[in-house]
Amino acid sequence: MTVRYKVLVADKDEIRAAETEALLLRCGYFCIPCHSSHEAMSLCGSHCPDLIVLEAELSDALPELLDALRRNTSAPILVHFGADIPALRVAALDAGADDCLTRPFDEAEFLARLRRALRRSQSLGLDPESARRGTFRNGDLTVDFRTRKVYLAGADAGLTQREYRLVALLARYAGQVLGYDFISRELWGQNTPEGNQILRVNMANIRRKLSERSDAPRYIFTHPGMGYRMAAPDRGTEEETDGIR
Repeated sequence: MTVRYKVLVADKDEIRAAETEALLLRCGYFCIPCHSSHEAMSLCGSHCPDLIVLEAELSDALPELLDALRRNTSAPILVHFGADIPALRVAALDAGADDCLTRPFDEAEFLARLRRALRRSQSLGLDPESARRGTFRNGDLTVDFRTRKVYLAGADAGLTQREYRLVALLARYAGQVLGYDFISRELWGQNTPEGNQILRVNMANIRRKLSERSDAPRYIFTHPGMGYRMAAPDRGTEEETDGIR
């Protein structure tokens, strides 16, 4: 049986929202329309959508709205803007958006991005027990995919949304080396303005917050010229540290 995903369409422009809803209905999605940030928050809690399509202009305080949504759902959030302003796009991604588009956008690309976001959210790459709990654990490190938080020895590590997204991606593919380009595409799409530098800066901040030294890592390992790897649970320390920094 085909899964019919629920999509929350939050857009203050009722005509545009109706057009988006019609497109998604034709493609087999179940739509939940709304036209205010208050409605978006309420419907997110009551309907538990699989994905959220959010108009950036729905709220004058988009980062705050995204942060509030992120406290209530782990569903992918696609934000669309009326103008391509890199600083606003980066702020949205930092606040918890999974992808961004600039209007007017091609319908085929829009649908492809929705499918991509749903694939990523449904394919966590976790073992069955972790998938059931919605968590990844390795020693003192816990990644909670439901609350989008990272804990160290039970205490909130205080990661930003951007830092969380990086750690969560590595945790979902624990034991595998993820290339720099792959990480950038998965987290921030093709148009990340900072390139690989954004990964290095965020990784430095993550290591500091996890009390982890780059020359003696416990959880996240750097493979020079290749990418990063999250240590798989229950692996031997000698195997994880042999020749890797």
